[in-house]
Amino acid sequence: MSTVRVVGCVILSFAVLCTGCDVYDASLLAGGSSEPGCTAGSAEPPSQLTTVDDGSTIAPVVYALKDVLFDTSSNGPQGEVWQTTGFNLDARCSSIMNGFFGCTAPGTNPVPATDGVNGTDNVFGPSLFTLVDAQYQTLLGTQPLPHYAETLQDYAVRVQQEGMAVLLLRITGWNGSANDPHIRIDLSQSVYGAPGNGGNTAPTPNLGAWVPGTSMTTPPVLPVWDGDDWFWARDDSYVNNDQATPVIYDDAAYITNNQIVAHLPPGARLTFVGPTLGIDVALTQGTALGTITADRQRIENVIIGGRWSKTDLLLTARSVNVCPGTPTYTLINNALDNIADVRSNPSSDGMGLPCDAVSFGVSLQGYRAHIAGLVNGPPLPMPCP
Repeated sequence: MSTVRVVGCVILSFAVLCTGCDVYDASLLAGGSSEPGCTAGSAEPPSQLTTVDDGSTIAPVVYALKDVLFDTSSNGPQGEVWQTTGFNLDARCSSIMNGFFGCTAPGTNPVPATDGVNGTDNVFGPSLFTLVDAQYQTLLGTQPLPHYAETLQDYAVRVQQEGMAVLLLRITGWNGSANDPHIRIDLSQSVYGAPGNGGNTAPTPNLGAWVPGTSMTTPPVLPVWDGDDWFWARDDSYVNNDQATPVIYDDAAYITNNQIVAHLPPGARLTFVGPTLGIDVALTQGTALGTITADRQRIENVIIGGRWSKTDLLLTARSVNVCPGTPTYTLINNALDNIADVRSNPSSDGMGLPCDAVSFGVSLQGYRAHIAGLVNGPPLPMPCP
């Protein structure tokens, strides 16, 4: 369930709301829908076509995804867009008024999460990310100028703009049309990138260097995002450094009306590593949806959503300098208990169990690119003692 606008159980004279039970009046469901509270549809990807795959294919296509939008709150760069950034993960359109919640946050001050448009679930963007960003900015105030980025959102965008932690989406088995009922997607992450020269051979990357005997460095040559950039992927995105066996893939992905749909394997981890900070996003029920442009040069408005368990969130907190035993860690831990809105295991929705995960949704923009090869990826930073 998505974001939070009501503190505590103030209006919760509805007993169903505080129990987490899945009791509802079937007469409230629109058009006989099986999704409680959803009166105008559900925020789900388009269905897979039932047409037979004719087997025709074009050459593999790679898109590099950048401009990740973590902060979907009212203070974010695009305003309060959490309502449409994500998916209806729990097949409910939940609100304070209808009480259709699949679980109850276990904290001492639980905040019931009202869904976005058509049941969109996204607590991470408007609630949790803004809290972590506040801690980042507090830490930044103790650091000398110049800063790499003034906000955590700006940090993430700059890292990808410079070619690091870019999501590389490779499509194979595509017929090249607006509709293909059966394609395969592989997902990896970049270590660095470089502009191409219009040919089919990867350039030699210029990563910048220190000039001996001086305090000067030569700047790296960065991607230019013109559709001809080359990226070197993390070797741990593949099994035993074999580019034919990616860790994250969906061989039952599809394209409907130019919208590409892929489901990530359970526990899929997306690693975003920058110069000093990073996060490891581990999702269940992970889904990706984006629109391929008519000229096939872009994938626009790519949304990645899913459930991020409290356990995995706390494990990666160290990488953004939220250290166990500190007041900040305690703050984040308590906040997770109060804003958790889904179960980490989808099969346990509606069973009266406490919420143990937050709903997650981000957006990205994709550009045609090439994968040059595999290199050793940097580990997640560990600034905590």
